[in-house]
This record gives sequence, structure tokens and C-alpha cells, in this order.
Amino acid sequence: MCESTPRSALYTPHYLDLILIGARNLDLGDRITEVYVVISCGWELQEFVSSPVKSDGIEVGWNEDATFTLWDTTNDITFDVYDSRTQLIGAGSLSLGILDDEVIHYIDISLKVPDRAFPNGHLSIVVQYTSSFEKMKTSMLSYLGLPSEMLPCRMATGDILLFDNSELMPHITKLFTLSAWDHVAMVVEKEHYLCIFEVTHPEGVGLYNLDRRIEYSRRFCNKIGVRRLCYFGRPIERFVSNRPQKNKFRTSNYFQHSDVKKEGYMTKEGQIRKNWKRRYFVLTGSSLFYFRSYLGGAAVKPKGVIPLAGASVLPTPASPKPHAFCVQSTQRCLNIFADSDEQMHEWMEAISAVARSSTEQAEDR
Repeated sequence: MCESTPRSALYTPHYLDLILIGARNLDLGDRITEVYVVISCGWELQEFVSSPVKSDGIEVGWNEDATFTLWDTTNDITFDVYDSRTQLIGAGSLSLGILDDEVIHYIDISLKVPDRAFPNGHLSIVVQYTSSFEKMKTSMLSYLGLPSEMLPCRMATGDILLFDNSELMPHITKLFTLSAWDHVAMVVEKEHYLCIFEVTHPEGVGLYNLDRRIEYSRRFCNKIGVRRLCYFGRPIERFVSNRPQKNKFRTSNYFQHSDVKKEGYMTKEGQIRKNWKRRYFVLTGSSLFYFRSYLGGAAVKPKGVIPLAGASVLPTPASPKPHAFCVQSTQRCLNIFADSDEQMHEWMEAISAVARSSTEQAEDR
């Protein structure tokens, strides 16, 4: 096979959209540790590595997405859960053969440890298998763009790739710029293929097939980073840097933009230090998320999330802050103040409505 020939010209690819929700009933003893998942799938063992998330010893949540391009549907998807010391907590697998085409499946995977007779918790995922390129364009993560053969994520026109080469000249560039990256490239969609504009020679910018370029760059790259142009379904004004991961490609999407009921800035009280910090809140059909800011990149994750099933919203007139109220959930009491009385009432009504709906749905199950 010619190196420049895309596999899609010789084989029929299949696609797997996956959302990693979280894990529960983990037995970590008394340790409070960070937990991450390695998901392996595909012809050449394409790997997705989640971001490390702190666990309370029993549960942990990620809400991260991945999309795999499959050339052999006889392979299983494997899930390996590790702690911060790279100690295996549990492992599981999922056969692609049980997945119906175009159907969204909500699945709990039993995590097993070789020296234990009983499972060590369960991993919750949402998956959708599609058997053709046309079906993939309307699947559950299609709003994020097209999938890549080399990276387990979707990308769209305007997304940015960042490269950290190990060669001498790029290293000198990073010394002068004080950046972790030596150059960037922009993703563009051209005739249903992902390509990149990249400055690669003195004459200017070249246009390359994204997957072939990634395959070539991996020979001498320490890290390749991904930044998405769209966040919450909108363009962002600038890119937010995050710690680059060596040969790890991560994406973090926590909800469909169509599920957003209300969003905007408010100020919340810290759970431990009791200081006040301004955060960007997003209310969905089941939860209240808060982020550091509206701007975000591919590896951004929420600072916190409050499930609203069984929650109540109460005014706090005795609060030292104006326009204050509290969201009392089954997990905690979150004290918030808005910028005005009008905004406070709007938020209280919107959160109360979602809380009632989520509670009714939970009772019906």
C-alpha cells in the first residue's frame, strides 16, 4: 500500500462515538487518589487517555468523549482504570458485536482485577456504533466535526493542533518564545477529509492530509495538543493553554449544547476556604455545571457539577452578599450570588424547574 493512500480508499471504516461518564463502587481503600482510564480500540490499538480526576475512594466522574475509527470490528474495546501511581484498579471490555447500528447504548462495564474473585466497581459509558461514513455524520457526537484515523477524537474547521518536536531547532524556538509548543497548524475540512494548514517551508503554508501528517509527525514529536474552536457550541475568542500530555489526546465535552437551559456568570462560595470566586455557570436538563470561565479548550473540564435530582433552591437573605441564594442538593449546599435581583430570580426559577423535572424522572425509574 502506498504511504500516501488513505486507508479509507482501500477499506470500509466503521465508527464508534463514546462518552466516558464515570465509575462507581470502586474499592480504593482509604486512599483519596486521582483516577484515569485508558480506552483501547481499533486496528492499530488506538488509545484514548482520560484526564486524571480525584476520587473520593468510591466514585469518580469524567464526562469525556472519544471517537474511534474502526477497521476491524471483531476487536473488543478494552478499558483499564489506573490510579495516580499507575496501579491497575480494574479492567473491563466491551464486544462491538453487541452494539446495534446507529443505536445509542447506555452500558455499565464490570471492572475486574486479576487477583480478585469479585468485580472492583463499574464503569458507565454511552456508545453509538455506526457502520458507514454517511451515518457517522448524524451520530451523537457529529456536532464536534469529523473523526480522525490517528487521533481518537472529532475535529472541525478552525480547530488547532499544537506540535512539540524533539529536534534541536524547534527546541531553540521554544526557548525564545517560552512556549511548550514550537508551531501550530489549523484544521480545515476539504471534500469530507480533514486537512491542516501548516507552515513547513520558507515559501509559506502547505495543505496536508491531517492523518498522514500526524502519522509522520509522531516519529519526532514529544507531544501533539488539540484545541477546539467551538465550546458550548460557540466560537471562542482565544485559546486557553493546558498542560500538554505526552502522546495523549484528550477531549472534554460534558453535554449537548441543545440541552443547555441557561448559562452565565455568577459568584459562588468555596466549599473549603469559604472564599468567593466568579464562575461561568451552565444549567442543563439535569445538572448545574460551573467552569472557571466561558473560554475553553479541548481539555477543559468543569470546576464542579451539582446533580439537581432531589435538590431545592432557597433564598439566603442573611447572606453578606446581595442577590444571594443557595442550591441545596443531596451532596452539598452551594451558596451563590448573582449580579442583580432580576438575574437571581431568573436563575432560581430555572434551577427549580430543572430540579422538579429531574426529581420526577428519578422517581419514575
